[in-house]
Amino acid sequence: MMYFRKKVRFKFIAVLLMMVFIMGNGNFNVYAESDEVVHYLPTSHGVTLSNNNLTVTFKFPVTSRANKGKTSGKWYWEVSVDSSDWSDNETPMCVGIGNKNTSNLECIGVRSNAVTSRCYYSYGNSSNKTGEKFPGNQNSIRSPYGEMFFVNDVIGVGLDMDNYTLEFFRNGKSLGIAFNDLKSLGEVYPMLSYGSSAGTSQVTTNFGRKPFKYPIPKGFKPYDQIEIDAPTNLTATANVDNIVLKWDEVNGVERYIVKRSITEGGPYETVGNSVYSEYIDTKDLDAGVTYYYVVLAANEDNESKNSNEASATLKKSGGSGETGHISGDRALVVITMTNSNENEYDLSASEVNEFISWYNKRSSGSGNAYYIINKDFNKGPFKSRKDYIAFDKISQFEVMEY
Repeated sequence: MMYFRKKVRFKFIAVLLMMVFIMGNGNFNVYAESDEVVHYLPTSHGVTLSNNNLTVTFKFPVTSRANKGKTSGKWYWEVSVDSSDWSDNETPMCVGIGNKNTSNLECIGVRSNAVTSRCYYSYGNSSNKTGEKFPGNQNSIRSPYGEMFFVNDVIGVGLDMDNYTLEFFRNGKSLGIAFNDLKSLGEVYPMLSYGSSAGTSQVTTNFGRKPFKYPIPKGFKPYDQIEIDAPTNLTATANVDNIVLKWDEVNGVERYIVKRSITEGGPYETVGNSVYSEYIDTKDLDAGVTYYYVVLAANEDNESKNSNEASATLKKSGGSGETGHISGDRALVVITMTNSNENEYDLSASEVNEFISWYNKRSSGSGNAYYIINKDFNKGPFKSRKDYIAFDKISQFEVMEY
């Protein structure tokens, strides 16, 4: 009897602990809410997390939410239905979003959660295979939406916090806009719920750290997008007909986007792209005007923040107009190379203008990759002396007429 009473007492204490756990919302944060990688947070009883908290196994009608929310932007993620012990591969899963006031002890979009969350429910009308959404239209509890989904299906979620809409996809097929009233929710988080107290179901979410199963909708970005470092130490150097930009290389990016403004601080417009950590701007430049630049590092579906701003004022040529050609008899041309060496040439007006014309053409993508300057002095025993000036080795040049 003593053993029996001790056992009963132990069970009673265990029940009390479980009640405290549930009343306290069950937030045992094995993974902190501030972690950079997006994952689901531990919740109350009936939920098991695995696979770096991206795989959720449900046994009771509760909700699990992710640790990172969004207030703006267009974001996409995918939820794969891994398994279910319901018949015919059916699963009573809810996929959606909600704010921090959403209770994890009820399903998304249901009862008090109807004010704080929105969801797509798989198990709607089994006779015509339609799904449902919670809350429904015109203050109804639920409304038909989309299609039922099953084991091995992939549910895509398109969260547009710029236009406050939520769209779902089943195996790459859009099911249409489910909700357009997200503004009142404030910051929202990805959420999952299980809509039954019977059986179990397991799902795995890909927030974007791995390739998606289906094409990401146009204009959307992966929810857990890896942030790209912004270029640093941007400099701008003005020449007669161009402005040379240079910055520190960013590892692991495909290209750089160059933006320009005539106003300090922007707004900026894109003027070009580069796969190298430098760019020569020749597009619609006016002498005497100061141009302000920023550069962004970019991959296929991701861009960094702006670099530091750099500015330069296009130099005025000696009465040459837009071409930069000189009108005098002769000029001293000083070419600064990328290794900081300077080459100085005393040239006739026609030689200078010919060099400038080559440089302009090459800046626009045409012409030879190098320019030949004949050196008619100090030939010594040689028949001729020539300097071959490579375009991509030129940092800047200066023309001084006399």
